[in-house]
Amino acid sequence: MKSNLRFLGELLEAEHSYWSKKFEGRPEAIRLPGDFKRTGERGKTRAAVEFELRDETKALLNTICGGKDSLIFTALVTGMKVFLYRFRGEADIIVGTGIHKKFSDVGSLNRILALRDTVKPEMRSLDLLQQVKSTVSEAYRNQKYPFERVEELSGARAEGSRLFEIVVGLDSVNDSDELLGIEAETTFFFSGAGALDSRMKVRVEYDAGVYKKGTIARYVEQFESILSSMLRAPETPILELPLFDQSERDYIIKELNDTVRDYRTDSCIHQLFEDQVNKSPDAVAFVLENALLTYDELNRRANCLAHYLRELSVGPDSTVGMQVDGSLEMVIGVLGVLKAGGGYLPLDSVYPRERLTYMAEDANARVILTEEQYRSAWAGGELRVVTMDGDWNEIAARDSSNPVNETDPDNIAYVIYTSGSTGRPKGIAMPHRPLVNLLEWHNASLATEARTLQFAPLSFDASFHEIFSAWTSGGTLYPIPNAVRFDTIMLGSLLVEERIQKITLPVVMLQQLAEEAWGKAQSLADLVVVITTGEQLLITAPILNLFQSMSWSSLHNHYGPSETHVVTSFVLPREAVQDWPSYSPIGKPIWNTSMYILDQNFCVMPFGIPAELYIGGDSLARGYLGRPSLTAERFTPNPLSLSAGERLYRTGDLARYLDGGDLELLGRMDHQTKIRGFRVEPGEIEAVIAEHPAVKAAVVLVRDIQGENRLIAYVTPENTNNLTAADLNQFAKQRLPEYMLPWRIVVMDEMPLNQNGKIDRKRLPDAEWSREAIEDLYLAPATAAEKVVAGIWSRVLDVEEIGIRDNFFRLGGHSMMATRLMFRIREAFGIEIPLRVLFAEPTVEGLINGMAKIWGGRETVEEVASALLEVDQLSEDELSMLMAENQ
Repeated sequence: MKSNLRFLGELLEAEHSYWSKKFEGRPEAIRLPGDFKRTGERGKTRAAVEFELRDETKALLNTICGGKDSLIFTALVTGMKVFLYRFRGEADIIVGTGIHKKFSDVGSLNRILALRDTVKPEMRSLDLLQQVKSTVSEAYRNQKYPFERVEELSGARAEGSRLFEIVVGLDSVNDSDELLGIEAETTFFFSGAGALDSRMKVRVEYDAGVYKKGTIARYVEQFESILSSMLRAPETPILELPLFDQSERDYIIKELNDTVRDYRTDSCIHQLFEDQVNKSPDAVAFVLENALLTYDELNRRANCLAHYLRELSVGPDSTVGMQVDGSLEMVIGVLGVLKAGGGYLPLDSVYPRERLTYMAEDANARVILTEEQYRSAWAGGELRVVTMDGDWNEIAARDSSNPVNETDPDNIAYVIYTSGSTGRPKGIAMPHRPLVNLLEWHNASLATEARTLQFAPLSFDASFHEIFSAWTSGGTLYPIPNAVRFDTIMLGSLLVEERIQKITLPVVMLQQLAEEAWGKAQSLADLVVVITTGEQLLITAPILNLFQSMSWSSLHNHYGPSETHVVTSFVLPREAVQDWPSYSPIGKPIWNTSMYILDQNFCVMPFGIPAELYIGGDSLARGYLGRPSLTAERFTPNPLSLSAGERLYRTGDLARYLDGGDLELLGRMDHQTKIRGFRVEPGEIEAVIAEHPAVKAAVVLVRDIQGENRLIAYVTPENTNNLTAADLNQFAKQRLPEYMLPWRIVVMDEMPLNQNGKIDRKRLPDAEWSREAIEDLYLAPATAAEKVVAGIWSRVLDVEEIGIRDNFFRLGGHSMMATRLMFRIREAFGIEIPLRVLFAEPTVEGLINGMAKIWGGRETVEEVASALLEVDQLSEDELSMLMAENQ
């Protein structure tokens, strides 16, 4: 008895060693792409569907495998791994299976095995088949080791994850009850392999909360295509196996990208504007409050500036930095720079001075076009500083006729800087040609001669689209005052008062406007086109309500990174608002633009399978200013084109084709993210924080907090110095724009490391707010008004302890969050209070004082707050009785 136990112990010890090595540095469990977002709840929506495989597939299996069930099973597992490699791009693949009773001599142990293999593109199918056969044999030889222990030693159980989410089984090898009982997202169970007179079937069990039935059917079809190709040509390298038939490939490459249209390839943007001036010189081009300019007046002022800038050697491919806050001066400046032949470089005044200086130097700006209030900030350098207010008399003395055009469509129109993963922002050089293509597509597809709101600041490329889609179609531009930009009540009033017809809004701003305006939709009777851009469009209930009420208005979802500007458009169906999806597709490519979904080997992917989205055609920027290696990395030769010199831009976005040919975004393939519509590389923030002399290491993660992306910085100090979150926050503010500042900074003694000695990002803790991160002295709310307002702040900011003198923005608030806060204040108190009150006094105390001024005294605010507190303390029954009495 003892010898048997000793033998079993030695056996289990050997198997422990095998499984430990097998799952060292294991990958995350691979899942098939879903139709719906995973909620974390599993098993509640299980479904099953059965399919018959083709006779050809069965015949190939029997022929290649000699009718042996064990080899057929191995071939099925191999086919699944090739399928996952080709469609998911993952080389390290684990799938699960079960153990048939007749192969297991330890009946009390869990009958589950995990099969791990590495797939290489140069491998032949035959090589992989042999490798998988060896993996299966080894797993069966080590089957006595309990699967629960395998999960533990792999680290999966401690992380609350699984080794695999895909299971493969064969009826003659696996017990169906055991196999289908394994907890996994999808299980493929094959039957009928050995019967030559019947077709082979596959039963798929899946999570219906993640997948549609049609999607599972497509996956089975694509798996079978891969399996058949692999068996038919076992000597063929895996990379060369056809994923789908030629007709579908041709449809994707040719028909979905049949976008060639004529446009003015010999013209520049300012020439399109000048043509419109000739057509409608007396039409109103610009309105701001009580000031307006006709097309002719605007053109003449811009011409004066253009002639003046040419005297300062501004010409083709030179850049002019623009730090101009005034809307009129800004648009005259943009036109003047383009007419002079240069490209404009937006310099947003809210950015730290160090960042603005870097951008101007990196772009090799010759001139800074600004205002008197900023002249001293640029003094002392080699740049020529021109102010639109102080120097205007001299500028206005120049010739007001159109300058002779010296610009080529391939010269730079603007340079816009975005976050860079290396620690410094990078400048995107956009020429005239793609922008002219965009404008001509826009004016042929959307409303023209429209009263158009300019919502975006100049540092957003959307501002170009807003300005020139109006000015090349006879429309009128209405720049939004800064005080209105993030105040949804004032924005709604502006739309009504100015009878705006076309707007472009960031997704988050559209959502907030819908919350405020959907009950007043009739007042927006002039608004016929709403465009959203900047990030993935989530259709919320208020958006549905708004557009169900606004039957005259259409919602357009535009997509395009800064390296291309807008490249796709999707118009949500007006006739079926109630059926709009939670996440809108991004649609199909615009004129002269091609969109491809390619795997890591530049193979075209079929419908439904996600991979990286690539953009080609006339929409591409020239590249990154002064960064040829980065340009070559992101702008690659187009392997699908027969024309020399054509390029593709690698977006880094994960996407797939939907059944109708529309594109759907599924997330990022790297750490890049969007924060309130701004593109952010966490690597840049890490690099800036790491410049602090007391910082040893820094990691920045993106967390979803209350449905919003938030940046969390984790920092370890050098030695044992007393480094605080407040110190780091102040350091970062001097170098980073507001939208890139971490929402929380967590100072840690050391970073968690994985088995390879790298920082294990998955084990970094949740970020708890700490009062140490701010410098404000805590004063607890005392009055009813202070308690109510502080409570609203707490819910919006996700901070438990709010003092009456805490600064909203030092607590992690930002402009978009301020809009949400004021909406809730108005909702609770029933008072119309402008957003500027919060910006003027961003404390609980200051906000209450502002409310008191509007209401005529603090007593009224306290009285309403007291009533709110009393109602909040009522039980549901008491509240129902009170409501009944009032009725």
